[in-house]
Amino acid sequence: MRVGIEATGSMQWFVNLMEELGVECLVGHPAQIRAAEPRKQKHDRRDADLILKLLAENRFPAIWLPSKELQDLRALLRHRHQWVRMRTRIQNALQSIALANGLRRGTALWSHDGQNMIASLRLLPSIEKSRRSAKHMRTTGGNCA
Repeated sequence: MRVGIEATGSMQWFVNLMEELGVECLVGHPAQIRAAEPRKQKHDRRDADLILKLLAENRFPAIWLPSKELQDLRALLRHRHQWVRMRTRIQNALQSIALANGLRRGTALWSHDGQNMIASLRLLPSIEKSRRSAKHMRTTGGNCA
């Protein structure tokens, strides 16, 4: 049995389900599917009939899909990229606070001594309260008790 679907952003769960069931699932290029039968309005029933017709005539414009291993690797890289961006935003914010308080250390700001200097800066009372709260959460592992 062969199934054909149009590529969408939320198709992966369906492709995975078909694979688990042992059904061959082809994913088609949306623009090429539409080009096979031009029309102004999108209509799900007509689209399904067109996909079936293209599959039956071996004209279905299938696209390449990455393997599970490659998908996992890409997910790990996206996750790492998010963490790196978060680290950069935090470093930029700390650098801004340091510069606003006359502390110019460049990359030495990230050393142990630099971190101690940032921690010793006098801040506005509201910011100081947030810093104490964050420090308390770090030392207690996030437990409020």
